[in-house]
Amino acid sequence: MVAEKMIEIAQTVRRLIQSPSVRAVLMLSVSMVMAVVVGTLALLVDLRQQELTHARGETISLNRILAEQTTRTIDGVALAMYGARDRVSDKVGRDLALDSTPVHLLLQSRIIGLPQVKSMFVADSKGMAVNSSRDDLASPFSVAQREFFQYFSTSNQDGLFVSLPERARIDGQWTFYLAVRLLNSDGSFRGVIASAISIEYFESLYDSINLDFVSKIQLLSRNGELMAGHRTGDSAFGERVLEPDSLSRIAGHPENEVVLSNHDAMMEPWISTYRQVAKYPLIVSAAVSEHEALTPWRRVALPIATGAAAVIVFILLATTIILKNLLRKEHLQLERDASNEKLRHMVQSVRDAILTV
Repeated sequence: MVAEKMIEIAQTVRRLIQSPSVRAVLMLSVSMVMAVVVGTLALLVDLRQQELTHARGETISLNRILAEQTTRTIDGVALAMYGARDRVSDKVGRDLALDSTPVHLLLQSRIIGLPQVKSMFVADSKGMAVNSSRDDLASPFSVAQREFFQYFSTSNQDGLFVSLPERARIDGQWTFYLAVRLLNSDGSFRGVIASAISIEYFESLYDSINLDFVSKIQLLSRNGELMAGHRTGDSAFGERVLEPDSLSRIAGHPENEVVLSNHDAMMEPWISTYRQVAKYPLIVSAAVSEHEALTPWRRVALPIATGAAAVIVFILLATTIILKNLLRKEHLQLERDASNEKLRHMVQSVRDAILTV
């Protein structure tokens, strides 16, 4: 009985599929569903790409501002150091001992208005820090092994030197140093003037930038070592955070931003923007994770996907109702045809009986 019913249903479905009206309804329904799905996917993909492009553009703009701000910050310190060097190297300054009170007052006056400078100090030709802008310098201490002193004492290099971050001996804070050479009147090496730059100054500046599209801001050396800013995992200041191929790409575009797509330790994709700081061996980086950059997109995508799903459900319900009506109409037509066939056989039988009589 069940098998006969299944066969009957299968035959009915076969007849329905062969019906032109049913085929037209099914084709229209499938076409509408496909149009909604394809249109929704295309819209969501386009919105996603627009959001990533927007995040990339905002990151580039911020990176340019940060590079200019870093340039002005270093420029202020460099001008103060060059001014101090000029005063110590002029006709009056050459006669002053590096550990004298006038030099101490000169250093103090030079760092006024420079919150990024913790102290400015002078080291003599033997590497002894003999004077400082700080009042708590109890006695000279050796900086002969420091990177900034070795740079000038072992070579004839001139200009501004930027060291890697290290722990300051006085307060234990992370610090990097800017240094310039001091020369005697005969051109011989007299010592260096150095400034201790507070990394906390840069980090407080970066932390004050509360933007939704920026997840990480870093100040790097020209060789890719971390100078200040966001630290990931166990990375520390002074460690290299950029690969050589990335550094080569950045070096090839000194006046423009370089945008790189990379992944963190959790394999999360990031959009990272790098720009070299003008005149100084530094690189500013602003980065955003794609997950955070796509937060606005997800807020928009959910209602769109929900609306598309509702439209598809409506189409399927309407198609089901239409097919049910067609099925009932087909069933009534089949019953009518069967009734007509029975009536025809009955009339034929009666006619045959009458003719026989």
